[in-house]
Amino acid sequence: MKYILSPIAVSLCMFAATGCTTKATTQESTVDSVGAVAEAVAVEPEEVPRVEIRYGGAARDGVLASLETIPMLSEVEALFESAIKIKDSLYYAVGVNGINKDPNDSLLIKTAEAKAHEAILAYQQSLANGLPALDACPDLFQLTRVPEADDSSLLRLPSVKASQTFEHNGFFFLGGAPFVSKSPSPEGGAFADPQGNPETRFVAGITENTSYLLKSMFYFKRTSAHVTFGPPLNSYDGPAHEVKGIGSLIHEFDSRIPAFFLTERGIVPAYLVSVETKLYEVYGCISSLPQGEFACSTDLSETEILGIYISYKNTPFASCTVTRQAGVWTADLNGDAIPDLAYVAGVFSGASSDVMAEALWFVNDKGQWKILDWGREVDCT
Repeated sequence: MKYILSPIAVSLCMFAATGCTTKATTQESTVDSVGAVAEAVAVEPEEVPRVEIRYGGAARDGVLASLETIPMLSEVEALFESAIKIKDSLYYAVGVNGINKDPNDSLLIKTAEAKAHEAILAYQQSLANGLPALDACPDLFQLTRVPEADDSSLLRLPSVKASQTFEHNGFFFLGGAPFVSKSPSPEGGAFADPQGNPETRFVAGITENTSYLLKSMFYFKRTSAHVTFGPPLNSYDGPAHEVKGIGSLIHEFDSRIPAFFLTERGIVPAYLVSVETKLYEVYGCISSLPQGEFACSTDLSETEILGIYISYKNTPFASCTVTRQAGVWTADLNGDAIPDLAYVAGVFSGASSDVMAEALWFVNDKGQWKILDWGREVDCT
């Protein structure tokens, strides 16, 4: 069978296999010398093993439900879903002309849309008044994330001594490349920080942890946000999914949240600017998960971002020393020569391509590798 690499799978090969040309040994840098990177020694490309990761996400339990749930937002999502299902069912049953001819059908849709729109506006006003009311929020370590018995990703990781680098309830993490993309510049301009200096924006919205980002920021960082609206969402073969032209809620934080990109250059400062929550499933090879947008003043490629770290206690790492081997990297973040993070690249056969990208990120939790995040390229027909 002929394999056709999708764009993310190509990126995976370039990134995971040491850039397909970069060194496979350790490279060290510090936060104070981001630009001082030793010249890479060119080596022959390594073949990336075809790893099929066997992991389907965190267990559907109370911890997961708590991490995902913001009560008032859940109400909005439920009413939005109800309105969409009513519109879709009537559309497929009688078509647009049939809906327009029957006053009862039109009234049914308008009533459902009005309830959803009222909830959207109430949610927007609630956040304008401050933080939403939240129950306790678990940390990422509390999730039950166990690969299936035939998963081979753990076998590819080195044995490690205990690391105390990552404290429970002390941080949030998102996996990076190949599941990070650059945001297109705004029409007629460029992105700028609050002082008017140019910056680049990156979007992370494919890995598992994006589903837990918004509540974690509200709870652990105590940050407020104001809500703007995103456009209608693509549907499979019917009308776009929207209520009064709204398809998503964009939570723009009132104060930017400090974050750090973990890279082979070192620790690169960044900021979390917003989280966009789609109110329904999206079609067209687009992730339906929330989208976190990050700003960075350092000139970076999205393939350089190994992971995204948000500290709840504002304690940055001093360095980022990365060791690579085909399809696997480990990172030492405190200079003790003990790996703190790891990444395993995998591929799977999808409808879009025979080779699609998948990855697991691991954290060294007291000498045991535990899954920290998971990403899978969006498959579609």
